[in-house]
Amino acid sequence: MFKVGEKVFIQVHGIGTIEKIENKVIFDQKRSYYVIKLENDSTHIMVPADKNIQVDSQVRKLFSKKESNTILDVLKSKAIFVQDARERIKQNLKKIKTGNPYLKAEVIRDLNFIGSKKALSRNDKEMLEKMKKIFVSELSLVLKNSKEESSTMVEKLLKKSYSRN
Repeated sequence: MFKVGEKVFIQVHGIGTIEKIENKVIFDQKRSYYVIKLENDSTHIMVPADKNIQVDSQVRKLFSKKESNTILDVLKSKAIFVQDARERIKQNLKKIKTGNPYLKAEVIRDLNFIGSKKALSRNDKEMLEKMKKIFVSELSLVLKNSKEESSTMVEKLLKKSYSRN
């Protein structure tokens, strides 16, 4: 269970703060819900907090400072990409939906590499921009630095991946 005031990562949305835990009756079923305020705007979302529901697939703790080093290593590793745009989008969405920060780093690395070689499709470009923004946001919180510093770090590491391909 998460605590009120705790920063968490919400799949697809990014960083949020647990503002409260509420009991609600929805469809004649009483459950506890996390009320989470998203970092980037004033949006609030509710996610079931019951132990019998797989909350960790939607909400997870921020990755640790120790984990950040391994995740950052993914950004500078050799890119692996699929030529077929439809298959690439399908695979990337599957990785993103896991909420796994290592897989999200792969998506960023691979799309960034493709973008260095040719123009990205609108879908790929939007996905890359959103994933970078979400990743940098979490990284800056974990490393306790500015988003600009984290963004610069990410860009430098991505450039290292070009030399491995």
